[in-house]
Parts: sequence; C-alpha cells; structure tokens
Amino acid sequence: MASSTPKTIGIVDVETSHPQSWIPILKQMGYVIKGIYDSGLRYSRDELREFAEHHGVSNVYTKLDTLAENVDVALILSVNWDVHLQHLQPFLERNKPVLIDKPLIGTVRDARWLLRLEQVGHLITGGSSLRFSAQLQNLRDRLNSENKQIHSIYTCCSGHSFYQGSHLISLLQGLLGKGITQVRCLQVEPWKMELEWIGGQRAIVEVFPEEVGYLPFSAVVSTDQGIEYLTLSDAERLYADFLGEVIPMLVGGKQPVPLAELLEVELACIAGLQSSESADSWIGLDRLALDSPAFDGVAFAEEYLARFNRGGAT
Repeated sequence: MASSTPKTIGIVDVETSHPQSWIPILKQMGYVIKGIYDSGLRYSRDELREFAEHHGVSNVYTKLDTLAENVDVALILSVNWDVHLQHLQPFLERNKPVLIDKPLIGTVRDARWLLRLEQVGHLITGGSSLRFSAQLQNLRDRLNSENKQIHSIYTCCSGHSFYQGSHLISLLQGLLGKGITQVRCLQVEPWKMELEWIGGQRAIVEVFPEEVGYLPFSAVVSTDQGIEYLTLSDAERLYADFLGEVIPMLVGGKQPVPLAELLEVELACIAGLQSSESADSWIGLDRLALDSPAFDGVAFAEEYLARFNRGGAT
C-alpha cells in the first residue's frame, strides 16, 4: 500500500493498453496520477485530453522536463523501446525512480548503459508483469516445498517474437531464476528458441503469429516427479500483482530485482536473434557485443499501431 501521504506518479506515453489498465489499479493502491506526457503516436492533442479526463488525470504535460519536476515516480510505457532511454533522461537528472515497461531496451548498447546508471545509484526497474505473478510464484513455491526438480519447460503464446517473447522468458525466470547462459534459434516462423541455464535446465520459447489466433501465456513444466501446467491469461490480475509489488518498493527507494537480472531477458532475445543470423548456433550471452543484432523499436511501433487501427493491438 502507499504511505499516508500519497505519492505522485507520472506516465510517459499512453499508446498501449497498459496505461488505461494500470491507472485504476494505481489509484486503488492510493497513488495520485499527477500527469501524463505523450509523444502523439496514437492520440491527437484533443484525444489525449479526453483520455486524461476519462481516467481522472488532471495534467497533460507538453514537456517531459515539466512532468519530471512534478512527480515522485515515473512510468515509461512507450511501445517503441528505442525511445525508453531518451525518455528516461529527465528523471535521471532529478534522481527520480523509474519503471520501464517491457521490453526495457532493444540493443546491447542500451542494456549496458542502463547497468552503468544502476551502478552510480539510479533506481530503474520494470519488465514483464509475468515475473511477479502470484499464480506463478505459488507454483514455484509448491514445487520447492514438494522437492520437485525442474528439468525443462516449454512455453508459448502468440504475438511478436520480442514484445511477447520477453514475457515468456520472464515467466521462465520466475520459475528457474537468473542464470541464462546461452540461446539458440530453432525456427523463425513461428519464432522458436531454446535457452540453457547455468544449472543445466533448458527451456523452449515459442511465439506464434497473431494470425493463428490468441494464445495465452502458457507453460508445460517437466519435473523429476511429473508434469505441471501453468496458464497466465488474466491480465488485470497480472497487472495488480506486478504493480502491487514493484511500485511500493520504488516509492521506498528499493530495487525489486537487480537490473542485470531483468536485462537478462532482453539479452536472451537478442542472442536468439543473433543465432537466427548465425546458422542457428548457440550464442552465449557473454558473447554479445555492442554491434550484435537489434530489434527495431520504430518498426514495431508502426506495426503495433497498424494492428490497433485494425482492432488487434494489446
């Protein structure tokens, strides 16, 4: 819960479904949504003001610096991950904690820059809500209490290889922890890759194109005592679990998860992309270089908004 003195939150970019879903949850937790700043990818100026009025947000800022001056915590929700670090800058200058929606970054260079920021004391978190799912945590805790050892996991969903694929790797981290050592691409269409952990466990991530229809985030977990199944399809519950754990920690000046652990998700995706361009060979995360292949945030944002106009984006 929020403290007795309400803390203020600022939201950067509202083109995805997350802001309209998150704002009611944050208000119920006791926080004040002080204002929004938007880049204008989806909404006109008038539509943005209607959005703010509908959600009870009193301020629409035209300058990011002004938003940063007036809030305690920032949420950067831009669909284009390539602008996340640009939007982060005004909050860094004012030493404000920031949550960045997944994927946090799309390049190795940006990942390393974020890690340097954490090393000098900036509080930055974010990523996928799946990692913080109470349903997932309950499964993990039960497996531990029953002394069931995970051997391998198969996960799948529908959507974009990076945008939704990062969700699946976060799900895997929630069950297996950190320690992804290497990744290889198994198939490009649908996108399929294999990941190996430092403890020897392996997992498959498969992302089917949206044309096949909606597939929820699902996992088949093979243990030494049988098979377990997990499906995460209740978005509101996932968001509530995520925000309920992460936002109070940010407000309290604490890091929910080490940033290197969160960024392992994006780096694993980049390793998979590099593998697809390297005869599907295994790519170690420690082999990734600044010039490793990157996911194009601008192209994805255009694709996402085109799907939105057709009624398909989430």
